Amino acid sequence: MITRTQIDLVRVQLLEKDHDQKLLICLTVANPGRKLTVKYGIAPENHAFNPSVELFRKGDRLNLVDCRVDEEGFVIPSYIVLEPDYLIDASAIAECFQDYSISPLHYFRDKFMEVENRSYLLLGNLANFFLDELVFADDPGKVSFMEAFQRSFKNSPFEYASCEDIRSPRDFKEFMQKAWQQFENIRRVVQRDFPRRGIDIHQCTLEPSFFSERFGFQGRLDLWHPGAGERRAGIVELKSGKLPFPVYDQDKIALNHEAQTAVYRLMLESVFGESREMDAFILYSAGDRAGENLRDAAKDDKLEKAILNTRNLIVAQEKQLVKGDNKAVASLFDALFKSISGEGKLPRFFTSKIAGIEARLKQSSKLEKSYFYRYTRFISRELYHQKIGDIARETPTGVASLWNSAFRDRAEALDILYNLSIRAIEDTRNGMTVYFSREEGSDLVNFREGDICIVYPRENEADTVLNQQILKGSIVSIRPGEVVVRFRYKQKNRRYFDENRLWAIEHDALDSSFTGMYKGLFAFLGAPKRKRDLLLGQVAPEMHAYLPVSNTKRDALLLDEPAGISIGQRVCSSPDNKPADPGDIIARATKAKDYFLIVGPPGTGKTSIFARRLIETYHAEPGTNIMVLAYTNRAVDELCQAIHAGLGNSAGVCDAYIRVGSELSCAPPYRHRLLQRIAEQSVDRQSLLAEIDGARIFVSTLASLNGRLELFDLKHFHVAIIDEASQILEPQIIGLLPRFDRFVMIGDHHQLSTIVLQDRAHSEVEEPLLQEAGILDCRDSLFERLMRRCLEKGWHHAHVQLTHQGRMHEEIAAFPAIHFYPAGLFSANYWQSEEWDLSCQSDHPFHVLVAKERTAFISTERMIRPVISTKVNETEADVITALLHALRDVYRENGKPLDAASVGIIAPYRNQIALIRQKLLESGLPETEKIMIETVERFQGSQRDVILVSFCVNDPSQMDFLCNMNRDGTVDRKLNVAITRARQQLFLVGNARVLREHPIYRRLLNHYREKTLSNDLPCGSNPT
Repeated sequence: MITRTQIDLVRVQLLEKDHDQKLLICLTVANPGRKLTVKYGIAPENHAFNPSVELFRKGDRLNLVDCRVDEEGFVIPSYIVLEPDYLIDASAIAECFQDYSISPLHYFRDKFMEVENRSYLLLGNLANFFLDELVFADDPGKVSFMEAFQRSFKNSPFEYASCEDIRSPRDFKEFMQKAWQQFENIRRVVQRDFPRRGIDIHQCTLEPSFFSERFGFQGRLDLWHPGAGERRAGIVELKSGKLPFPVYDQDKIALNHEAQTAVYRLMLESVFGESREMDAFILYSAGDRAGENLRDAAKDDKLEKAILNTRNLIVAQEKQLVKGDNKAVASLFDALFKSISGEGKLPRFFTSKIAGIEARLKQSSKLEKSYFYRYTRFISRELYHQKIGDIARETPTGVASLWNSAFRDRAEALDILYNLSIRAIEDTRNGMTVYFSREEGSDLVNFREGDICIVYPRENEADTVLNQQILKGSIVSIRPGEVVVRFRYKQKNRRYFDENRLWAIEHDALDSSFTGMYKGLFAFLGAPKRKRDLLLGQVAPEMHAYLPVSNTKRDALLLDEPAGISIGQRVCSSPDNKPADPGDIIARATKAKDYFLIVGPPGTGKTSIFARRLIETYHAEPGTNIMVLAYTNRAVDELCQAIHAGLGNSAGVCDAYIRVGSELSCAPPYRHRLLQRIAEQSVDRQSLLAEIDGARIFVSTLASLNGRLELFDLKHFHVAIIDEASQILEPQIIGLLPRFDRFVMIGDHHQLSTIVLQDRAHSEVEEPLLQEAGILDCRDSLFERLMRRCLEKGWHHAHVQLTHQGRMHEEIAAFPAIHFYPAGLFSANYWQSEEWDLSCQSDHPFHVLVAKERTAFISTERMIRPVISTKVNETEADVITALLHALRDVYRENGKPLDAASVGIIAPYRNQIALIRQKLLESGLPETEKIMIETVERFQGSQRDVILVSFCVNDPSQMDFLCNMNRDGTVDRKLNVAITRARQQLFLVGNARVLREHPIYRRLLNHYREKTLSNDLPCGSNPT
């Protein structure tokens, strides 16, 4: 029984809903088993929530905020928040509040609408840039409009160069006049209006972000004035569009703008408490007259409840997409279309957008609509997982894990850097860079250069992302003693950094990739009919009649690079396993009119030979524009390296391409070809357009290209070459492919596949139409699905599997060749059959092992010790350390010093990685920092002379995480990648008794039966 008369906040789970009595029977989350009965429909407290409460379902989690308890013990909340961990962006929900229509369906519609590259949007971004420049300036009166504009141009070169609204000199001149007027208006506000309203620009923070789990929102403000002493806190939101109607009313605020500031106010009250006095303003930068720009947005309790009710309706929509079938998706579109029927007062631009969506769906076939609906559900479930978080996984996903998982757990998982102190701050051309000092002995982390992150003050355990202003940035570098973070926005208010002594850094997660997938799916429906049929496997891919002649001599030379494996054959010259001529494969690929698929098992030269040769061949065709894509930045770096090797001069310098992406995610040798760098060197739009027009090769990750779709307004691409294709989900690429005349995909669906958060039971396809088309599981890559379709239909002209690898010795390659690539995987070079026999004076088992064996399995089942966590195994860490010392000793004895950079260690858990690194450091092994110790996911695409694998399986229940099985259950993709990283020697360490519980590992252990060492050495023993 609740006895308090007031409750600030309580999280509950819904058990039952009584419609007649308007009661919600709930369990409190903090005290499971404790029941609580909630009254809704009560005026004035919560009757505004009636529409959304009707959609609540058993099991839903709710935040009950600002509650009173009546005489009968019923809880009456002022605010009811559905699934508060599902944070909705403030700007997105604000757009649901239009003067002509208030509806959660605006949120649903905007998922699929492609963002237009229009001058009014460009002007809005430019106005925000001007505000940042003027606020940061020492003297706003001395800021030059043209200099500020030039800096904006260099930040957004694609947008300016590709915007059709400003292509003509006349249109551009008109745009510049508007930009100048907005600049002067903003300058006037900063110099005059801000001081009058008590806003001190020296105390302001630009683009701060906040999370509100209390109300289920997240957002980034344009400007935040925290207030101090007698100064009130202030929110300023900049809007560059037309003044609200009627323009003569200087107090008028557009409803969506008012809603946005209301959401920000709720967020900030949840972060700082309602005691902080706070003002909110809309800065209308289009207003030319003094006094009409900065307008008050007063607190409105009625509007706040309407916003929260709409938020609940949005979350209910999302849950309908996640838990419903295709009919649930169709019903939301039907509701969207009905929302404009019979409504004569709606503006034409609004109704035409919805009518366009309806027309596109009507012209789609039943198969296409089924595809579109099914993948919409798949994306929605992925987004739901990312937002809500899944702390049961090895990597807690989503923003909610920042407060739903314990700080200790995140620290143990190395997912947080804390007790950081600021050593230095510097302003750079790309923003602001902060140098943090780290505590000694804290060099084990799960962060990488280029990772996006959240930074916030953390003086003690009470400080969290929910009660602090947070800043978002990217990690520039991280090393023992220091971590460097770059923020996009410079901050004039250094007091925020000075007043907080200690800081924390955590991982960030973005929704933008999911936004791109929704839009890509819808764009696919608008592609030409044959393109849609082709990608859905309804028609066969065609070939050109022309067949280029291969350069046999050059191909033979190229084959000396990593390419092949031999099982049962000693040399590649044997007629039974002679490698196919790479020139013939390239010829078949370039003959493709629609698409060609290259399956490249490990070491077959997918990038170093075939991607490079394809780029060279297409580049030799005059006028052919080439888009080169990959899933990861590391792979894009390798593709740039291949372009340099193939098209560069004798010094390796190459200017034949433009790279799309950021500086932090690009390796230094290729940064000179970043679009951003090229833009900085361009004197105007014309010179930049000329540079873009002259470049025929563009290289990018999929994510970077999806963020720069305006490139397609500037260039037509005749062909796309897509590396790592087996790691790309269908919705990530299906909207892009129709933009190319043809494409070549290179991948291997027996290596690491797509990254999917949801279980296979939810991703599997059950719709008969899709199953008939060969679409079986949403987690499959398009590459894998098209390969299956080609095999089913006998379209053998459209695909090839490489069969010769030049990376691994045949003893190492034997297991994957037999069990994962039964069609054939052969050696390409003589050395791959050479025997391994080094001299060894010691009789220690590990010395003998590394001296006489290419590969072996070391079982730890006889070395039992207490396990403090399933994610660490100290015995295996000791064995790995001992093996490395043995390798060093034996190699040195044979006159070949062990190069630490040629050694790799693979483990499934970050905790085990940290333990192994710690053991190596403590053992005194030299150059430990050069040894790559990573998860198998980080190792894909890499190779080392010596690979050691710690399986770290303490219990059979861990096998599901350890394995990544293909659809047929015949290939463990993770095991395949782990084994095939090794060139010369491979040593596997694990508990054979536990591993044998899984059929794949049973086969592995049977394969290694003659090469298994059951180690019963004392724990921690060192062979030296």
